[in-house]
Amino acid sequence: MVWIHSDTGLYSVAGGVEHLRSNSTEPWWASIIWKKAIHPRLSGMACKIFQKRVPFDNEIQKWDVQLASRCYLCHKEVEDLNHIIWECNVSIDMWKWLSESFDALFEFNGFRQAMDKFNNAGSFIRDIWQAGVIATMVEIWKWSRYPRKFCW
Repeated sequence: MVWIHSDTGLYSVAGGVEHLRSNSTEPWWASIIWKKAIHPRLSGMACKIFQKRVPFDNEIQKWDVQLASRCYLCHKEVEDLNHIIWECNVSIDMWKWLSESFDALFEFNGFRQAMDKFNNAGSFIRDIWQAGVIATMVEIWKWSRYPRKFCW
């Protein structure tokens, strides 16, 4: 058997990884979350959220696991990524707080819109805003997993 993706015809793990890496397309959000201005721990957690590698009830139910789903923040809706991060009343309050901290209006309902909000601002303000959006998204997810009293 010959490995056609190498000059020698021999398979190596490094060659296999390089082949997979070169053939895969980078997700649209990867260049946004992996920036110098954003702490790697936040970027890693945001990456897991985007890849749906964090537990949400609707994802767990897809595996035929029976459970009663409820948002731990508002106690009203079914728990899923979009509700927890963007639609829940508690998360909307957090997004409003972040927007007001930047003296801006809360007029976005998704990650791409939020990240584009300060595209025309200077690089310093834009980087701080984007770090704030990612940190807020990660913290909202953490709060939904580990409910506790809010401090704001």
